[in-house]
Amino acid sequence: VEKTDGAILVHYFSHRGSLLVPLVVGLIKKLARVYFDIEIEMEQLQLQDEAEGVNHTSWRVTTVNPEEAFKLRGKKSKRRQRREGGESGEDETISTAATTVSRYERTFRGAGTQASNLRVEEFVKRSFRNPDCELYHALTLEQYIYLCEYWKENKTNEGKWCYETWAIHGAENSQTWATLDDLPPRLNPETIQELHFGGKVPKTGAFPPDENGNLQSFPPKIRVVNDITGKSKDLTVVKDSSI
Repeated sequence: VEKTDGAILVHYFSHRGSLLVPLVVGLIKKLARVYFDIEIEMEQLQLQDEAEGVNHTSWRVTTVNPEEAFKLRGKKSKRRQRREGGESGEDETISTAATTVSRYERTFRGAGTQASNLRVEEFVKRSFRNPDCELYHALTLEQYIYLCEYWKENKTNEGKWCYETWAIHGAENSQTWATLDDLPPRLNPETIQELHFGGKVPKTGAFPPDENGNLQSFPPKIRVVNDITGKSKDLTVVKDSSI
């Protein structure tokens, strides 16, 4: 961490590259809000491995309220300085002194779930965008969202989270990447039901996003069955923004 005028520079390095960058951003903002009672903005200056020679990620961190910048610099506000110097003043503008260790620990526990969720989202995104992974452009928008939510709540058969079981580091580690067979039952091509997700089956390269990066979306299908005759009819739900 480096201090600059009205801001601090935060540098982050990981052997996992930029995989955990969203986790770091969420954790720092959570700590600033709960432990230091400030809202911050993080301007990303560079991303690890984004360009040759860039071996760490860095941000310029500032406070949303410029009057609270002293909290970043570790300096006391003039109001508090006057108060400690014997002059009368209003309420102190710094609150970290009253923050307890237990509150600090609760912040970390609460951030744990948020951090894990961010890692799942980043893992799914990287898998979907990696041409060497079987999940590359293999999901519709609805399937992509479902997979993120499923892996946030469920561990793999090995009892680990998805980002602990599989990894995407380089071509030499391709055997560690998630495959179509690793998808949960509702998405797995071998067990998916024909009515789920608009009848679309996950397949490598089948659902590339558009030029703006938007994933393909398909309306769901509904099967109506006549209890008397046993006859059925499949209906496609028309997309409607009002629904």
